[in-house]
Amino acid sequence: MQPKLPMPQNRLILIGAIALVVIGLFVAFSFFSNPSKNELPQLTVWGTDSAEFFSPIITGYNSKGIANVTYRQFSEVGFEDSVRDALAAGEGPDIFFISNRDVRNLEASISPLVSQTFNIGNARALFPTVFETDMVLNGVIYSLPLYIDTLAMVYNVGMFDGASIANPPKTWEEFQGVIPKLRIINEKGQITRPGAGIGGSATTVEHAADLNFLLMLQNGAELSKSGADFNTVTFGDSQKAQDAVKFYLQFSDPVSEYYSWNETRKNSLDEFAAEESPIAFAYQSDFARLKAKNQFINFGVSSMPQVSLQQSVNYAKYKGLAVAKQSKNQLAAWDFVIFATTDNQTTGDYFLRSLRPPALRSLISLNTNDPEYSVFVNQALSAKSWAVKDYSRAEDSFEEALVKIISGRTSISQALKEAQNRINTNK
Repeated sequence: MQPKLPMPQNRLILIGAIALVVIGLFVAFSFFSNPSKNELPQLTVWGTDSAEFFSPIITGYNSKGIANVTYRQFSEVGFEDSVRDALAAGEGPDIFFISNRDVRNLEASISPLVSQTFNIGNARALFPTVFETDMVLNGVIYSLPLYIDTLAMVYNVGMFDGASIANPPKTWEEFQGVIPKLRIINEKGQITRPGAGIGGSATTVEHAADLNFLLMLQNGAELSKSGADFNTVTFGDSQKAQDAVKFYLQFSDPVSEYYSWNETRKNSLDEFAAEESPIAFAYQSDFARLKAKNQFINFGVSSMPQVSLQQSVNYAKYKGLAVAKQSKNQLAAWDFVIFATTDNQTTGDYFLRSLRPPALRSLISLNTNDPEYSVFVNQALSAKSWAVKDYSRAEDSFEEALVKIISGRTSISQALKEAQNRINTNK
């Protein structure tokens, strides 16, 4: 037998070095392929949804191992102010809920989407056209929608049956026709039951400004300059806008044959919930309020009356997700936003939990015959909105104009011009 010779020292050194390299590669591979939860980018989301609605989105994304996302729920009341204040102080979230009406106002605080794999073309194929009006500025995506809500007509089924109205009106002309059948006026000319919650100021009519802006759009009015400069409001100079407001106000004019409402009434949605009014105008997000006030109310949901059924125009109000410019993990944050708003399974689960009308075209097509959601999903495809820099200011200014007109202090033309100037000069 050959005796075992001792291994040369240089070979021992070589083998040891190889072993160290192999061990190092194994440790490195294990470290980078299985990062701990604390080593992933940490993302915070601020929103107004119940955590129950939003948690499946968080869980689904966190399972991908790209980032660790946490969610913080806020009250609807004052949420926009909380976000603005936090962003201004540099203490805001990475991702936040944003109203379609706030994107332009918060543009400077938002990090727009920059992606090699997701662009405006992808988004157009996934969402209804209205999202581009609201959330795309100069061809760049600033937010993606979680859902799309629209203004609809709700009606009391029992009152319609009692007035022998088989079907809700589809046009404003038909709407005018049902008012005399539904309202009740006593011998003194006083309304004891209104025909519909329309025609009053924002004090008595819920969504009064939105109703008027919708009527303007349906009438073909230009509310502000088209193109990039959405800061210049023009409805005060538009005869079509004035005609739309005149149409709205006829329902609170005692000498009109369609007199239906006045400023002594309570809030239109509250009266509807109390079964004191046969018609109101509401978003799907208002349904929880209606049912909380009267869980036994039997109401139907109909599409918004139109000027022309050949060219439907509806009005949108909804929220999306935006990435804060101050976020230190903007790429990961946008990856989460895209996942949360475009993944079919995730958004489908969100729709089932939150009961909000879906934004994805694929989910819209699956719910066009749903008895409760068909109106909202169908209207999303023809929805429009008013792209103005500061919607809240525009809304307040218009509501002030309504009060002046209804009280007889000024004309429609003068009130709209004053509101326009107030919005444009920011005073």
